[in-house]
Amino acid sequence: MKKIINPWRHHPGYNCFGCCPENPIGLHMEFYEDGDYIVSTWHPEKNYQGWVNTMHGGILSTLIDEVCGWVVTRKLQTSGYYGRHGAGRRLCGRRRGRAVGLSGNHSTRCFIG
Repeated sequence: MKKIINPWRHHPGYNCFGCCPENPIGLHMEFYEDGDYIVSTWHPEKNYQGWVNTMHGGILSTLIDEVCGWVVTRKLQTSGYYGRHGAGRRLCGRRRGRAVGLSGNHSTRCFIG
């Protein structure tokens, strides 16, 4: 996998909750290119808990949203904004298996298909 250098890191006013490394309460996500996929592996802390030992659903949605945004930016070379028909207009998910816990690393993968 090849690490993607964050092109906005030193941009004035950049403080993304998901991927800004300097945001003190952010997730500090990093992204990697793996063929057609964009991948991020993240380790949650207890501050991101919903129910006991379970990752908060809003945090989980943020992880998904960030990786989807980065795959559009990287693979399509655009911000994904097309007026009211922009990419990322809707985020839907279906959980399979047990709830997402707080231990270990969690990988999120996305591709354009």
